[in-house]
Amino acid sequence: MIANVNYFLKSKHKIISLGLVREVLAVLIGMAVFIGFLGPTGCNLEGLYVEAALVPSFRGQTVVELPPLGTLTMNTHPTPLEFRLTLRSIHPDLLETDFPLAAGDLWRRLAPATGGALLYFLGKQLLLGALGAALATRVLLRAPPLKCGKSAAAGFFAAGALLAATWATYDLEAAREPKFNGILAFAPQMLALADETMAELSDFRDKATQLAGNMQHLLSQIEQMNLVQAPAASDIKLLLVSDIHNNPLGVDLTLALAKHFNADAVLDAGDLTDYGSALELKIVNSLGQLEKPYVFAAGNHDSPTIIKFVKKLPRGRVLEGGLVEIEGIKILGSPDPLAFYPFSAGAKEDLLPQQIAQLKKILQESKVRPDLLLVHNPRVARAFAGQIPVLAAGHTHRLTVEKINGSLYFNPGTTGAAGARGLGASQAVPYSALILYFAREAPNPLLKTSDAIRYDPLSGKLSVERQVHLEKIKARGPGLNQTLP
Repeated sequence: MIANVNYFLKSKHKIISLGLVREVLAVLIGMAVFIGFLGPTGCNLEGLYVEAALVPSFRGQTVVELPPLGTLTMNTHPTPLEFRLTLRSIHPDLLETDFPLAAGDLWRRLAPATGGALLYFLGKQLLLGALGAALATRVLLRAPPLKCGKSAAAGFFAAGALLAATWATYDLEAAREPKFNGILAFAPQMLALADETMAELSDFRDKATQLAGNMQHLLSQIEQMNLVQAPAASDIKLLLVSDIHNNPLGVDLTLALAKHFNADAVLDAGDLTDYGSALELKIVNSLGQLEKPYVFAAGNHDSPTIIKFVKKLPRGRVLEGGLVEIEGIKILGSPDPLAFYPFSAGAKEDLLPQQIAQLKKILQESKVRPDLLLVHNPRVARAFAGQIPVLAAGHTHRLTVEKINGSLYFNPGTTGAAGARGLGASQAVPYSALILYFAREAPNPLLKTSDAIRYDPLSGKLSVERQVHLEKIKARGPGLNQTLP
């Protein structure tokens, strides 16, 4: 008799334990499903639209997604939750405001809006935990309403306990040592130097105007020596830049050169940015201050977003396979094919023959002969040697002036000193640009002279080399080179 009672009690205990396990599993499953699928919440933080989500994970971590740049992963807490933040979009008006880029200033700007958004997000997760637990208990266990209500309370408090434990153990210091994935993995030094770079930017900008003034003074001295032909007041002056690569000083230098040399237009051979993302437009949007036409041939580091940005500039002109006329100079060009592919897709050199073929077709069908070809890749420019008088490209970061099959080929090097990649170079990358002087001769303007400008940021030395390109001028020489400290 006693043995039967013990057996009955053990069986009942097993049934109760099994039922409890089933209830707990139902609560946890319901919480995970509802919070995982319905929990992601979008919020507007001063023009940055961010989506926050909680995902069950064996490893507690915080993941920040910055499309298309990649992700930052930080081991911030021990609880089995992944806190994921994804930047979905940036409001266009944000690019026109004085929005801070330094990490400290950025956090101070966003902190007030972040507090309210965080409370809303956490409250939503608690309610979803309760609702998910109740519905899972009802569907999976066929439980009565009273038991579903108890499961809802259990789900609410379980989610609350998990969030509280995450909050209590969250390590903000771990954010200082993130793991980079995607494109960001190639440039962690950019993030490490971001605060210092932005703090020192004002000093660099003060030097840009002085630099351009020194250039103009040097050129006036060269012209007084009568060693080379000085440009006439009626000449057309085109400032040729390329490969600014998000360097704000490169943008400021472009503005200063255009102003001090009174350029009739600025020609940009591409790679204005590094990754072609909307985030980078804040750095280069001062190009809107240009009072002269800005003619742009997108590079492999640019994108449709950057092309759209240039089109919206007050004087922006984008080369898309047609002719653009500036002061009588007819310019042909098109964007680099890689401007329409994600930067992380890698090189696709096989697309360049297509660009060459398209431009040759346009050239053959056009009734107007172009005076200048502006593209990003030198391989494309060189394909038109002997067919177009002046060829201009970028991409190589090497300032080049040479004659090819009767055409003059120009590469301004890198007006942004190779951008962030220049920081890690074994030798200092100089800032460089070219100024092309065209005589107003009928029926087509004729290139007379060019000034190659280099600035070494380490030594502070500036050099200008003038070359005369008119065949009728005999005393051409190799050019004149002087330096100023």
